[in-house]
Amino acid sequence: RHRSAMRDLRLTADQDIATLKDGKADWQYALSAEATSATLSVSDSKGNVVWSGPAGDLTTGIHDFSWDGKDSNGKALPEDQYQLSIKATNAAGDVNAAIGVTGTVTSAADVDGTVVLKVGNTSVPLSGVTSVS
Repeated sequence: RHRSAMRDLRLTADQDIATLKDGKADWQYALSAEATSATLSVSDSKGNVVWSGPAGDLTTGIHDFSWDGKDSNGKALPEDQYQLSIKATNAAGDVNAAIGVTGTVTSAADVDGTVVLKVGNTSVPLSGVTSVS
């Protein structure tokens, strides 16, 4: 009974790291104001930018971003953890932006005293959760 209830649990977390698995890594980005320009950048676990490109939606609010796991030259990268960042601007200057993950919780575990939830292929510490539905 508890297991099925957990599978229906959706969460949003402030986390800029997602796991690339099966050619896909998913995040969300939030813009505090409409932007005239926004660039998304994906970095590998060593901090090297492996892909960057324009954000698909420049309006105020929360937007989904799915990365296909390919670098800027179209080469498929290995399954690993990757970090998303965003730089957004408008006529007034920099636009505040945040990165997060959203999804259905598939499992939970205690890892060295920290509750970690599995959302898709990404592990999210309970401390990073900002909303649950």
